[in-house]
Amino acid sequence: MARKRASAADRKGELIALTRIRLDPPAHIPLTEEEEVWFRAVVTHRSPEDWSSYDLVQVAELAKLETLGEQLRQAADLLGWVDAGTATRKGGPSPEAQMFHQNFGQRMVLRRALKLTNPANLETLHSRGRAFRSAQAIDSYTSEDADDAALLAGGD
Repeated sequence: MARKRASAADRKGELIALTRIRLDPPAHIPLTEEEEVWFRAVVTHRSPEDWSSYDLVQVAELAKLETLGEQLRQAADLLGWVDAGTATRKGGPSPEAQMFHQNFGQRMVLRRALKLTNPANLETLHSRGRAFRSAQAIDSYTSEDADDAALLAGGD
């Protein structure tokens, strides 16, 4: 017996209903506002019914690590760590490098476990966000150049 095909309107209604399902972090893992933003960003990558309770625990831990990674980058900028990969006088990695690498490794393990990273293309949530911010900066820079060129051409 042939299976009845759903109409486009039915499929659209199902998709809208799925987007209204709100996945909350596990109650035993308190998240800050920043971590909550990361949690929401990650859980939107899959359909709500695809997430198990264990996956949501891992996503909450990933959100904590992503926030810590952002804080490490901000601290590096504030303290002027030009290259966190520099070695100490004894030849070992610097403490800054160890923090960065440990945080990065933990995030990548969780991303791979949650299947958020394509092994052929290691583009992650953070790099996509960075690319978006770079594109915004380039767009604003080119619009400022166009304004300057218009002023120079107009003589004003």
